[in-house]
This record gives sequence, C-alpha cells and structure tokens, in this order.
Amino acid sequence: MSTPAPVIIITGASRGIGRAVALEALEQGAFVVGVARSEHLLATLKEETSQSEHFSYVVADLLLEKDVEKVVNYAVKKHTKINSIILNAGMIDPIKTLCDIEEVEWRRLFELNFFSVVSLVQKALPELRKSRGSCIMVSSGAAMIAFPGWGAYCCSKAALNMFTYGLAIEEPEVRCTAIHPGAVDTDFQKLVRETGSKHMSRNDFNGFISMKRNNILVRPDEVGFVLAKLGTDGVPRQHHGKFFSWDDAELECFRKN
Repeated sequence: MSTPAPVIIITGASRGIGRAVALEALEQGAFVVGVARSEHLLATLKEETSQSEHFSYVVADLLLEKDVEKVVNYAVKKHTKINSIILNAGMIDPIKTLCDIEEVEWRRLFELNFFSVVSLVQKALPELRKSRGSCIMVSSGAAMIAFPGWGAYCCSKAALNMFTYGLAIEEPEVRCTAIHPGAVDTDFQKLVRETGSKHMSRNDFNGFISMKRNNILVRPDEVGFVLAKLGTDGVPRQHHGKFFSWDDAELECFRKN
C-alpha cells in the first residue's frame, strides 16, 4: 500500500543544509529517506527528531553506482513511491587556483557534485515519472559567477544548472529546479574561512569572514524550510527548469512566515 504523505529522498542529510532540510520536511509531514556516508550522524538525526517514525536512512557512497541503486530500491520498497529528490550532497574542495588543481581533484569534485546527481536522477526517474514528482538541485551563486579559488566548484555547479535546464525540456512531467541557498552557516563556510585565504581574492575572503562576524550568514533552517517545502508541495509548473536564489520573490510562498 502506498504511503499517503510525500516521500522525499535527501542526499547529504547528515549535516548542514541537508540535515536542516530533513528536519523541516519531517515537520511538514513528509516521509524522509536520508542519505549520507555517516551512519552515526544519520542515526543521531533519527534520535533527535520528534518525527522519527517518518525518518529512515540509507548509508551510501553516492560515487558508487551500486549504492545509488540501493537508495532508490530502498525508498521504493519501503514506501512504494518517490515524490521528490533533493540533491544536496556536495563539496567545495579543492580551494585552489584553476592551474593548481590536479586532475584527480577535478574528477573527485565532479563525481560528487555532478555525476552522482546525474546517476541518482536517472535511477529515480521511472518512479518520479509515475508520481509526477520533483527534482530539487542545491546549486550555488557560484554557478553564475567565477570566484578566484573556487574554479572547480563553480564549474560543477554551472554544469548542474545546465543539467536542470536540459532535464526540464526532456522530462516535462518531472518538475525540476535549481536553488542557490546563499551563504549558509554550515561547515562549508567554516572550511572557506579556514582554508580560503591563500587562493581566494582578499575581498571575497574578507567578505565571508565579515558575514560570520556580523552574524548575517543564512541559518540552515531558513533555507532548509524552502527546500523542504518545494519537496513536500512539489515544484510549481512556473518554476520548472529555472534557477532561483532561496530568497527570491518567486519563492516567497515557500519561506517561513
């Protein structure tokens, strides 16, 4: 028997934005299948949420095809359907100038930030077509602007946006959108502050330091609510195949009151 509430797969669910999305989606009544490599952090999340009966998880390395298949098969076996996937797992390493990034580093970053997304979307598409579901890609403003020291990351997010645009054309019944979450107060930003000074521009680096010092980084629960709401309600037709910042006026109805 099919689960009545929406079923959402969330990658990178053990920490940061992904963890916030999982908690917000659970509060919104969804069944959440969290995906991450750390079983300890996923189990801790399950213990901490008041909606633990709606949360299950798969320990998986999304760079492995068999693990991606395991995620989709688990969700379908447990809930008989998939309504949305929120593709959040990603990395910024290496923070280096383009000419200093080794090929193996390029490949590792693209494997997670781009190819793991392609793999999961491809394997989930049969279920998403059935449910007329949604794909929500966690992108970045770096998809549109080149930041010194972030070249590999910028390229991977630009590729992710183009994948979103192409998917929207080819799969009109599976709603998809790419969301720029802003500068969020997570370990991602901590890594930038700790390691970015050598290769980032001074203005960019000092800007991130200033945002933390002045407490103006985006809270994970703020952007998490928007991403979760898109997953539980589904991406609207007018947002299909488009790129938004989480706080754009077009997404106002998805933000916390």
